Amino acid sequence: MSETPTDTTRLTPANEAEVVTLIRESYDQSRPLVVEGGGNFQTYGFPLDPALPRLSTTGLNRVIDYPSRDMTITIEAGMTFAALQAELSREGQRLPIDVPFADTATVGGALAANIFGSRGYQLGTWRDYLLGFSAVDGQGRLFKAGGRVVKNVAGYDLGKLMIGSHGTLGAITQMTLKVKPIPEMSRFLMVTFKDSNVEPTLAALVQTETIPVAADLLNKHAIALLNQSADLQIPEGNDILLIAYEGTEREVTWQIEKVQQELQAVSAIDSMTLLSQEQTPGLWSCLTEMFHHPGSSASQNGPFSIGFQASLKPGDVPRFCKHASSADCPTKAHTRSGFIRGFCADWNSASNLQKFAQEGSGSLVVLSSQSPETEDEKPFDFDPLLLTYMRKIKEKLDPGNILSPGKLFQ
Repeated sequence: MSETPTDTTRLTPANEAEVVTLIRESYDQSRPLVVEGGGNFQTYGFPLDPALPRLSTTGLNRVIDYPSRDMTITIEAGMTFAALQAELSREGQRLPIDVPFADTATVGGALAANIFGSRGYQLGTWRDYLLGFSAVDGQGRLFKAGGRVVKNVAGYDLGKLMIGSHGTLGAITQMTLKVKPIPEMSRFLMVTFKDSNVEPTLAALVQTETIPVAADLLNKHAIALLNQSADLQIPEGNDILLIAYEGTEREVTWQIEKVQQELQAVSAIDSMTLLSQEQTPGLWSCLTEMFHHPGSSASQNGPFSIGFQASLKPGDVPRFCKHASSADCPTKAHTRSGFIRGFCADWNSASNLQKFAQEGSGSLVVLSSQSPETEDEKPFDFDPLLLTYMRKIKEKLDPGNILSPGKLFQ
């Protein structure tokens, strides 16, 4: 175990037993600490005291078990996402979740922050790939749930609690994940619209006989950021829809031809363009990276201090995106799931978008901010009943309130 003497104490346990010891000591001494992986997603939620000790899981980075024929892998939570993908690629496999800053972001940190991207449209999110895990709660007690096989019904599905908990319920030390084969091909079809009239196209896409792995709606402000990041030279001025397909070359070719035939009858479409294979890797990378916290390279090119994520009914996505566009806010929407990521310039814009989302029975959370908050400006708008249950769960797993106190609620 190593400890780096800096302004913020960073504890780097080398194994699970050391994590247990450190958290137990913190509990006994009523000394709060922050559990983190690569530190890329610590801007999410309420700001924490920067002087709090950091318990970093980056020293827990081993592969525990990899029965590739079973399409599962068990790893320590501090392994970086890039290292995990490199290990899987040796067997022609991958974890099909889009995680930004993969060279430094840990798998446990991405799961705890519930980070996912465009492929979540069809291939799923962390909830679909976490089979089992080990973690240490706020009293220094090691607990486990799930298992190492796909067909597993042992115990309560506590994994769902850990996803998106931001280290407030426990320090994840190990996890077992389901994986998938690497597809032979990946291609994007870009659809542009007349006067940003996207609703007819999205309605037609619901009825498609094809299976897109992603369908991202980007407004004109987002396209400007995308072009700055990847030099893709995508036409600016109106919204675009990026539809992605993955599989064998034959599967991808057939699906792209089929969806073009299906969409040709939609009068609101201005053009459909098949992007080249050379453009595909860079486009996936930009879609993954650019709509996260304002420290990312894309957002540095614009006057955006707040990053947000909205969750709406899929039918309400076009209306929300138009409203955000009128406020000069870049947005990227996952059209099937109703998740929308974007940036805005200040808390006033964020509050207006939050109210707009709530009017449609949706929600909006501020993921990151470079602007100071006031008492009336909160990153989350939790339902009171949900907040009550969150407090009760927190009390059970962290009765001393030592794990990132105040991160998700005050």
